[in-house]
Amino acid sequence: MRGKSKSFLDDLSVRSEGGGGLRMRVPFSRRSGRRRDRSRSLTPARREDGPVDADEGEGGAHAAATTTKRGVEAEGFRWDDAAARIAEDHLRILRYFRFLARYGDNELDSSAYDACVTAANSLMALSRERIADEMLKLLGVAAPVPALRLMIEGGILRPVLPEVTMAGVDRVEGLIAREAQAGVPVSALRRLAALLPPDASLADQVGARLKLSNKARKRMVVALQAEAGEDQPRALAYRIGVEGAVDRLLLDPNQPLAAIATLDGWSPPTLPIGGGALIARGLTPGPDVAKALQQVQRQWVEEDFPDAERVAEIADQIVSKFQRARQ
Repeated sequence: MRGKSKSFLDDLSVRSEGGGGLRMRVPFSRRSGRRRDRSRSLTPARREDGPVDADEGEGGAHAAATTTKRGVEAEGFRWDDAAARIAEDHLRILRYFRFLARYGDNELDSSAYDACVTAANSLMALSRERIADEMLKLLGVAAPVPALRLMIEGGILRPVLPEVTMAGVDRVEGLIAREAQAGVPVSALRRLAALLPPDASLADQVGARLKLSNKARKRMVVALQAEAGEDQPRALAYRIGVEGAVDRLLLDPNQPLAAIATLDGWSPPTLPIGGGALIARGLTPGPDVAKALQQVQRQWVEEDFPDAERVAEIADQIVSKFQRARQ
């Protein structure tokens, strides 16, 4: 897989000479861009199979074009060695693997890869927000696994994410297959949870280190929490939310994909009865009302959310039980 080709890192360090604009003649589109800063130098281009993101780093549109081998002719580029390009911005190490996964058909440039391996410790100088952003972009591509394996083999992530091992990449590979089979949209956060050891507490620590939002951290924690006697899919979704239930079911290879299908288009309903209805049935106001309502809710969930008529029957039974206990 390792061979000689034009370096992706060259593609990531495109500059226009003489301070002028950058022109690219591409068979499938034409775009011009102006250098803006180190990380965003081109306006979005468009490929036949979708847009090239403006935030894909310096030279992102050019990298997309050249690495798909569509015969790009470019003018005004300056090609420098990989080590020098990494020294300018260490984030290019992670971008290299993202472009490799998204555009490069996993055709590895030996010199660029070796430069990334040599400079891996320099990732510690980057802000954790930038690392998180780039990792989530990598995990969000269609096929990140080959690039992730190369990163583990080269020790790329060891300085900043030592928890990630080849076992985590195996879990991501299994998750991607299950996502496709279940027809569930890709989630980079779900894949990050799979990449980490299956430990909710550790996921929260890593999320804090990467300065993820509280919402993102909570999602990973919920996805990885292991609980005895797991609920049925809809009961689980009612308790932790549909998103959390889908994540947890997908991450568990022992869960049948049919369980996920039961949540497609489903929203947790609201219990169609309240404490007032229990009091109207003769229950004395006080702590018993809350306890009885909890029991009604529990049975309603266990019966897979029956309609209001059945809930009324459940409420009658629960109230009668409490009344008998008070006699």
